[in-house]
Amino acid sequence: KAEATYDKELAEISIEGFFSQNRGENNWKVRFLTNQLTKPYVDEADFNLAKEVLRRKCLVGLLTDKEESMERFSKHFGWDLESGKAHQCSKKKLQWDWSLRHPHEVEIVEGNRLWNLIVEQNLYDMKLYEYAQALFEEQSAMFLN
Repeated sequence: KAEATYDKELAEISIEGFFSQNRGENNWKVRFLTNQLTKPYVDEADFNLAKEVLRRKCLVGLLTDKEESMERFSKHFGWDLESGKAHQCSKKKLQWDWSLRHPHEVEIVEGNRLWNLIVEQNLYDMKLYEYAQALFEEQSAMFLN
């Protein structure tokens, strides 16, 4: 039995075709942070609210700085990542060595057609990511010893 969300037309569609038909996510992170998941579009006011929620409620971690992020999470949440299985697990994650990591059939490179299609539908999320990067730097003051 097929899943209720299965769409035969999408079975063979490429990711580029998917985004070309406006089927891809549209500013999902801004929508999630502002509880606007079904709103037809998000706007500057939604973006500004998402920034405020991120600033007030979130400890930011970045994949581009995984080690620092994990250290911050560990300090903030009181995790002991230096002993036993926790140490092995955190080192494994920090080295990108996990079972679900796999290559994708299409490379998404900043500036290529696919990148631009995705960005067009996620402009506010892209701006929110830039804000999160700045917030990551700001939050470093919380972890000075």
